Amino acid sequence: MGKKMDKKIKLGIAVLSGRDHNPRFVKSLLDLVMVLAVEQKITFCVMLRTNVGCLSAGRQLVMDQAIERGFTHLLYIDDDMTFLPTVAYDLLKHSVPVVALNAVRKDPSKQIFCARDMDGEPLSSINKSGLQEVTRCGMGVMLVDVQAVKDMPKPYFEVVYNRYRKAYISEDYFFCDHVRANGHAIFVDHDASQYVGHVGDFTYGINGD
Repeated sequence: MGKKMDKKIKLGIAVLSGRDHNPRFVKSLLDLVMVLAVEQKITFCVMLRTNVGCLSAGRQLVMDQAIERGFTHLLYIDDDMTFLPTVAYDLLKHSVPVVALNAVRKDPSKQIFCARDMDGEPLSSINKSGLQEVTRCGMGVMLVDVQAVKDMPKPYFEVVYNRYRKAYISEDYFFCDHVRANGHAIFVDHDASQYVGHVGDFTYGINGD
């Protein structure tokens, strides 16, 4: 896997669900767990929460548990994503407060990415490589350095209404705004984003289904 991982890393893998799991997501999660279990480079725990009715509450709950249990990092993975088995290593190697994969929205009419650049515009990962700072990104696959954010005031996740834009701000964008307001940067990994899928009627992503 290249760079040796720090055995002091204690990773929580947070999966929040209120529905049945798609087989493509299940395979991605099992492959990830298999890699981590076989290689034993870091300590990890899968934090699976079912019957989640409020996503904001679920995200806060696992973050609170990660803080209480002394986890160093929390990897949020939504139950409609596909990704490489090495995604935990891919994101941990950057050693930044927050880093995510830039997933494509489930819109069959056009390819729109979830991340927003430093001007607030949609950011494409097509034909891009490396790490790039962003203002916002979806939490489909997002790694958070727990030690960096644990002292932020609550709430971390909230759905709020922007009266100027006349639109709701989702809990993941709210989290990004909160993180940045507390002095931390957010990044997307363009390389790993080449392989992330967003499962809907088919798997939306850079390379399609």
